Amino acid sequence: MAPDRSRPDRRHGSGRGAGCLGVLVACARALSDRVKYAWIYDVAVAAPWRGRGMGAALMGLLLDHPALRGVRQVWLTTRDAQTFYTRFGFVPAAEMKRPWPTTDMVLRRW
Repeated sequence: MAPDRSRPDRRHGSGRGAGCLGVLVACARALSDRVKYAWIYDVAVAAPWRGRGMGAALMGLLLDHPALRGVRQVWLTTRDAQTFYTRFGFVPAAEMKRPWPTTDMVLRRW
């Protein structure tokens, strides 16, 4: 029998949300191999709630989650929140010195 793929596998990931009076006001998710790498995706805070520490609280929860806590590198991509993420120790990946040449690649399926 084929595995049920209708629900995401949460063994190595984490999703977090924050609500107020039953309304979702912030969310974020992460994926990890629990050893070497983790990726943070979709950190979002509703406009009326920005500047109140919601994003920082979500990042704190994600970075302290057991699936991310012990990994050597946590990756994310941002268009405009570089200053926000530097508060947590993130640096532009281009600043990382690697002992071998690498190429970032992507498979687009649309």
